[in-house]
Amino acid sequence: MFSTILTIRKRDDISRDDFIDYYENKHAPLVGRLLPNTLLSYRRNYLLDDDPLSVELAQGRGDDTTLPNIAVITEARFASRSDAEELVSAILSQEIFKQIQADEDNFIARGGVRWRVVDARE
Repeated sequence: MFSTILTIRKRDDISRDDFIDYYENKHAPLVGRLLPNTLLSYRRNYLLDDDPLSVELAQGRGDDTTLPNIAVITEARFASRSDAEELVSAILSQEIFKQIQADEDNFIARGGVRWRVVDARE
């Protein structure tokens, strides 16, 4: 299995609920139509940094409670690296990239997506 993690920052001028609604109901379906279906799984983890449990743990540990404005951590898993490479090639094609970036501008801070290849273990 081959795994990636995306950290995504929302635009400052939209609410968390609007961000989630747009991602789930507009962006994810658009991307699903534009890109090859090479994913084994695609999981969105919306952060709740202001949840009392998160705050209590951070303060109790002495951790920094002022975190970057990351709204979601998205996990994308593939059967193989070549499946991930196929998806990335499609994303970076001129025609598809323009459409994805134009849609991202509706809810994501410009430059606010960071893909990371990870060594996932359970």
